[in-house]
Amino acid sequence: NNTATLPRNDQFAVSGVCMAKAESGMNSLAIRRRNRDGGIGYGIFQINDKWGCGPGGFSGCNVTCSSLVSDDVGPSIECAKKIQVERGFDVWPGWKSRCKNEKYGFICIHEKFGWR
Repeated sequence: NNTATLPRNDQFAVSGVCMAKAESGMNSLAIRRRNRDGGIGYGIFQINDKWGCGPGGFSGCNVTCSSLVSDDVGPSIECAKKIQVERGFDVWPGWKSRCKNEKYGFICIHEKFGWR
């Protein structure tokens, strides 16, 4: 287990990079319509309007969905961290299918930044 000794924030960094690649292809402007649950995913982490943003969304984020579609990924990161703490990474289908194996998270970071 590659992240067993990392502090929680570092674990988010590893999983978050992998999740961003799996969910949006690292595209901070991505909007995906008609997710499996009928919601719409916004931004680099594809935060869903049914549980993550906008009116009636995840109350901890307190953001509009449109604020998550930006090259400024700060609001997306903060919202994703809050969702992860409350609900876990499993709410993101891309993370479940491509990143749940923690070793893959490190592989994603290496691919993104060219580390070998």
